[in-house]
Amino acid sequence: MNQQHFNAVFNRLTERRREVLLKLLANEKDEAIGKFLHIQKSTVRKHREEICKLFGLNNEFSDERRSKLPELIALFAKYKPELLNQNTSEFPQTENLIEDKTISEDHNFVGREDAIANSIPENHLAELLKILQGMQQQEQKLISSANLISIPPILDNWQGRNAEIKELQTCLVDTKIKTLGIQGLSGVGKSWLASYIFESTDFEAKFWADVRQGTDFTVFAQNALMKLAGTSPEQLAALREPEQLIFALLDTLKKRPCLLVIDNLETLLDQDRHFIGIYKDFFIRWIENGVGSKLLLTTQTQPEVMEGHGYWLPLQGLEAINGARLLQGFGIVGSDEELQDFSKYLNGHPKMLRLVASKLKSGNHIKEAEKIGFRQLDLLLNKVPMPYRDRERIFFVWILEQHFENLASDLKLFFLSLSLYRSSFNQDAATVVLNNNQLTSKLILNDRLSQGSLSDDEISSLKDFDVVKISTWGMVLTNLNSQDLEDPNNYWQTQQAINELTSRSLLDVINEEQQFQFHPFVLHYARQKIGNQRDSLRDRIITYYASIAKIGEEWQKLEDVMPHLEVIYHLCQQKKYVIAFDTLCLCKGFLDSQGYYSIQMELYENLVFAWESNEENQLSLAAIMIDLGSIYTRMGQYQKAINILKKALLIQREISNKQGEAAALNNLGLVYQDIGNYQQSIYCHQQQLEIANIIGDSEEQANALNNLGIVCYALGKYSEAIDYQEQKVKILQNNGDLEREASTLGNLGGAYCALGEYQKALDCHSRQLEIAQSMRDKPMEARALGSLGVVYNQLNQPEKAIELIQQSLDIAKEIGEPELQADCLLNLSNSYLFLGKLLHMQALKYCKESLKVSEQTGRDIGAARALYNLGNLFVELGDKSEAVNAYQKASTLFKSMGIDEYVNQANDAIQRLS
Repeated sequence: MNQQHFNAVFNRLTERRREVLLKLLANEKDEAIGKFLHIQKSTVRKHREEICKLFGLNNEFSDERRSKLPELIALFAKYKPELLNQNTSEFPQTENLIEDKTISEDHNFVGREDAIANSIPENHLAELLKILQGMQQQEQKLISSANLISIPPILDNWQGRNAEIKELQTCLVDTKIKTLGIQGLSGVGKSWLASYIFESTDFEAKFWADVRQGTDFTVFAQNALMKLAGTSPEQLAALREPEQLIFALLDTLKKRPCLLVIDNLETLLDQDRHFIGIYKDFFIRWIENGVGSKLLLTTQTQPEVMEGHGYWLPLQGLEAINGARLLQGFGIVGSDEELQDFSKYLNGHPKMLRLVASKLKSGNHIKEAEKIGFRQLDLLLNKVPMPYRDRERIFFVWILEQHFENLASDLKLFFLSLSLYRSSFNQDAATVVLNNNQLTSKLILNDRLSQGSLSDDEISSLKDFDVVKISTWGMVLTNLNSQDLEDPNNYWQTQQAINELTSRSLLDVINEEQQFQFHPFVLHYARQKIGNQRDSLRDRIITYYASIAKIGEEWQKLEDVMPHLEVIYHLCQQKKYVIAFDTLCLCKGFLDSQGYYSIQMELYENLVFAWESNEENQLSLAAIMIDLGSIYTRMGQYQKAINILKKALLIQREISNKQGEAAALNNLGLVYQDIGNYQQSIYCHQQQLEIANIIGDSEEQANALNNLGIVCYALGKYSEAIDYQEQKVKILQNNGDLEREASTLGNLGGAYCALGEYQKALDCHSRQLEIAQSMRDKPMEARALGSLGVVYNQLNQPEKAIELIQQSLDIAKEIGEPELQADCLLNLSNSYLFLGKLLHMQALKYCKESLKVSEQTGRDIGAARALYNLGNLFVELGDKSEAVNAYQKASTLFKSMGIDEYVNQANDAIQRLS
């Protein structure tokens, strides 16, 4: 292991593993470490084993507890000796971090005498450490946002990186490498380097995705598909489920050579470097099946799942000569040696060099940087215990502090106020928070309007406003209209303020349309400084979004609903949860229809965990919990779903809300159904049905009967399933609900087919097809055609079955339904098997295609069924070895899903061949 490799591994360590490492280097025992860090001894041991593994010390076994510790200590003595001999038995508070120690001699940049003469008060360093700790806590707060930046950063004053560019370009043409990663500290230039590669290389299609806001996977995938494959909004509307989007995106990346850049990937990771939610599934399948294209990732932390996959470039600072050129490009004067020395002193960190250059101003000598106080700060840092001596990040905060303190008071407030925006913003949005502008705005909420509770003074003041619109939330009053925005004074004031921040490198321009955003580190700094901002500023932001928001009927794409989502966020920050919940209810239908589950999860969690329960809000809080439970289920987070739904059920029973109790039982039963706990699912749905009968709610009765029928079918209780579904059909026909009637007829037809009552099955599926075609419901039409094909297979009419199933497959491909495609391919395989031995190879081909699709989409039940059928085909072809292999794999999958009946069938098949 060389220094570069060591640094790369060390920088990848999570905060928890770094804490364990420091204790290990202090030769503390596992039990003491666990007690101090409040974790189990076994957890400490797992961390220790993983640390040794990461550093190439792979034989750390539980029965040789300290077997590799001497090698670990030797490694750190060679490459990072300052971490040894540090007393880490107590982690002091920020205020007590500074100790009396001898300051080591350092001849870099500023003389020791000058540093002592211009010393920084020790309490100032403590304040810096407080700010940094607060920023780190912000970085750990993961959100799933609707915001995505699809424009690479502008490469102004680009310098150096020739060696790194050559390495990455070599990897891009290497067919064995499909993933490239650039890893490094915040501000070291990862995004700029990726942007250079993005702009300078040729691919059939390219897409840039900056996910710094924790972008929702659906938002990311839809935008990628539109850019890389030209997918239309109509086609995207059919891809509602994450599995469909993963399949479609991987298929696009396979069909044509694309470059997909994902910038700021660390925002999608938790503290243990695990992906949050659907991104994990996407990357696992990319690792297993991704071909044809290249992924270029930038991140501060390498995802655990990506270890050992692809090429990773540990990015350091600029070389001294390139750092000097960067300073010269900003007009900083000095000899080559002086400029290079200063660049080396800051480790060639590009963002810090830019901040220093903008602080000094063009034409000034580099010696003026002595006044910034880096050397004095270095002397103080030598007194800080090693776990807190994060030199580069503290330097980064320090130069930001210098800039901030030099801003005029109104510009300080403007800088901090802009950080309240969660995404990029334009000049109009910036004008809203400019403190010294004369613009005023007001939002009179619906409840006050309806109650007529405005005071005489408020009514009198209305003449000072223009009524912009009647919005979702009430009457928007403002003099922030187009004429005011175009007023030379307002425009000039805002533009001047923005120019000052951009010239100081505190704010970045991201496109020619004058959209602005903060560098992630600068954003965390500003938010830490602003603290709890007064409500009046958020009121102005809410009013701004209300003034540009579209009504629900006009929503066509996510951008249309974004102002509402931002209003919800800011209302929650103001603890106005009732209005936030009402707004979320308005958005839920659209977000559901488009598959934006992660975005909803973020919003609902903010409400559930921040909104304290009381007598007045219990009904609303329980409703939020039920919705959140449903979202958790869609996201595959089943235990979270069960926990939150049980809480909701308890509240509904406490307040005697039968309707809400039935809704909670419905969703809880669906979770148990998804995880295969059928008896618990039946118990929930039977209670749901009893309540529905008591309150006479036909809609709830239909839901309960449908769910009971599905569970009984899964358990092989076909007669009971038919009885439940027939009861449901009668209710739906009485209610005139054609869509759900068609869906129920599909379930009913499947049950009749399983019982061998094929004519009844044909009648059900034929009626289902008729309804689907009349409603132009393509997914339903495809399922009906496929089901008819299955019945004709059972009737030994494979030619008719093939015709119908092929129609179903064509529709499934058109609308991007991978699960339906896999089922159609498997049913086609069965049809060709019925046609005799001459077509068994055709049957084998379709069966393998079905297996491949199911594996790519992570659908275990589809893969298991395909493997079982493969076993049958290999038996017909006389290949016992391949047949046994397929049956064994099928048995393993069926066992993992708890489907014992199919496990026994696969094992019996193996037994017959032995």
